[in-house]
Amino acid sequence: MRRIILLSAVLALLLACPARAEEYAYHSERGLDCRDRVAEIGGEMPEELRDALEQAGFGEEEVLSGVLCNTTSKYLELSPTESEWAVLALGRGEGTLLLYASRFLQQERWTPWQLTPASEIFLPAGESVDLRGLPLWDMRIGEIADVLPAVCRGRDVYYLSKRGGKLAAYVHEESPGTGMVIRFQGDGAAVARVWSEREETGVYAARFLWPASVEFWHLEDVPRSIEELKAFEAAHPFPPEGTCARAVSGGNLRREPTGSSEILGQFVDAAADVLGSKMGAKDPWYRVRVGEIEGWASFPYVQPDHWGGFDEGDDLAAVQAVGKAVRQEALRAAPGGESRGVLAEGTLFHVLLRQDGYYYIAIPREEIAWRQSDDSEYGWVPVDAVKTYASPLRARYGLGEKKLIADP
Repeated sequence: MRRIILLSAVLALLLACPARAEEYAYHSERGLDCRDRVAEIGGEMPEELRDALEQAGFGEEEVLSGVLCNTTSKYLELSPTESEWAVLALGRGEGTLLLYASRFLQQERWTPWQLTPASEIFLPAGESVDLRGLPLWDMRIGEIADVLPAVCRGRDVYYLSKRGGKLAAYVHEESPGTGMVIRFQGDGAAVARVWSEREETGVYAARFLWPASVEFWHLEDVPRSIEELKAFEAAHPFPPEGTCARAVSGGNLRREPTGSSEILGQFVDAAADVLGSKMGAKDPWYRVRVGEIEGWASFPYVQPDHWGGFDEGDDLAAVQAVGKAVRQEALRAAPGGESRGVLAEGTLFHVLLRQDGYYYIAIPREEIAWRQSDDSEYGWVPVDAVKTYASPLRARYGLGEKKLIADP
């Protein structure tokens, strides 16, 4: 009887699992001992994942391609952690939507699947999509660095992060140990390495002002050689001319360079131009312009480029938060002040400052991008008329609201 029950359980597990499963055990670059079981998603999608798609409004879309991974990782003597992620290519109108899903095992129970739209433009429309979970190899020593979702086009492989929709690497491998790897390290940094029979024959480190998020990339635009990487860097210099600083961490924009001066607003996610500086009692103050407002910001909240160089913590290439109007509102010249226009329901914009129950926002003249444009319309709208998200794509789908730094 026990054999029958066990055989039935095994058959049920096999029927529920997608085809072409692979398993990898490796020591990751982050020092974790990992075991990844990767499988393609076909018609037999896990029921809980299918339910999550329907609840999020994606139940009618065709699954063009997909990959599902179960990851178990362990660091030193700590208890192992287990998670699952899935990456799906969904047919949506004439385009292809790249969608992420993830869940975690907590106290012996799986959390609900969390869905995140990653891109509407990365995957070419009308082209067959080959999504797989593949090991990213260290060409020099022939060891696995990580197992990641990947878009395959012949010998070209575009690796994505396991969560978050980041572009991790481009790989073109002619044979084991021979080919090119471009690692996109985040914050606009990328390193290209060319290998021939496990010997490095070329290397180039680039820095450009463009986010790693595939939300803003077309697959054809990804650099595929050192020459293309240099051209992309030249077209998107870091930092760009005229972008001098970014105020972060909820500091205050003040009328004068003192901590007791009038607060003109609290920084939410504002890119600011530095106009000058003045030494305070302890730290410098910077005179900055945020949209149409000029004021002073204290040293801890500003990252000026004239400090020289950059480090891994520099986030000038990060995606700015996005607000979405949940109702029609007047766009005001000041918090509670006179109207200077109308903000239509559903409008997307960047949120810069918060003051007296209002947000100071930047509305682009054209479609909203990953950073605010200098050619924007500015004004104040009530906080309760706005929902905030981490990126334009998440705002369009209304998924994953984001709490801003300045919000209580």
